[in-house]
Amino acid sequence: MADSADRAAADRAAADRAAADRGSAGQGHAELVDVLKALLARASPELFGTVRPTIALTVSGESLTFDVLSGQATPDRGPDPPAPDPPAPDPPAPDPPAPSDRVVRSLRGSGQATVSLSGVAARVRRARDLTLAVLATDIDRVVGGVRSSQHEGPYWTTRRLTGVTVTGVETLPAGDVATARIILRIEAVLEFEKRVG
Repeated sequence: MADSADRAAADRAAADRAAADRGSAGQGHAELVDVLKALLARASPELFGTVRPTIALTVSGESLTFDVLSGQATPDRGPDPPAPDPPAPDPPAPDPPAPSDRVVRSLRGSGQATVSLSGVAARVRRARDLTLAVLATDIDRVVGGVRSSQHEGPYWTTRRLTGVTVTGVETLPAGDVATARIILRIEAVLEFEKRVG
């Protein structure tokens, strides 16, 4: 009994440390699997505890397709309509701004990822339902917690989630063990920055 209580306390403390390591401003590096594991371990140390979890959680197949936010090409729509009467001349343009020491471009993308939960069948059903509850009620914490940044020389890349939606759930029993898969639609933004000087 004391061993179980000690293990639960250790799991809660580890989940709190993992959340604190990510920082309150979302800085650092946290993937979707890290954020889900921390939230689920805090909710159920028995199933997802960091010391001896009984459910294996993985996130796979994360793929995104991006649309350029700036400088996007316009498809050809055939011949242009006749030009209207010329407008009044514009006032002179102001002087161009001074060159910036930063160049920033963004891509917005969407795609999917699969959350897999594996273990003893009865526990997988509990884990599936808990994961769905977390995705439904703590979605702001999930989305806000996933962020990664890296840089090489003057080039910086930041990736952050902007949305997560559950689009499908399947449970595959295999005797006493089972795997549940939760299909997610994910939306993300990639920001690229070049810092000059």
